[in-house]
Amino acid sequence: MHWVDDEIGKTQHGEGISRAPAGAKTKMFLLIIRQPNNAPMKLSIKAESKTKAKKYAVARWPLAEVEVVN
Repeated sequence: MHWVDDEIGKTQHGEGISRAPAGAKTKMFLLIIRQPNNAPMKLSIKAESKTKAKKYAVARWPLAEVEVVN
């Protein structure tokens, strides 16, 4: 995985920020992550909703375009 660690694209990690909190009712979502100058990446992530799945991906890859497939 590739993370951008500079002032422009500061990543944030942790429970409730880049992943679902422990014990939360989740289901799997498929996302496509498109980062500048990289091939698109598919990611399966457990989240409470589509909105939260996208939020978690944006926290990991702030400069990427994130699309929720399902």
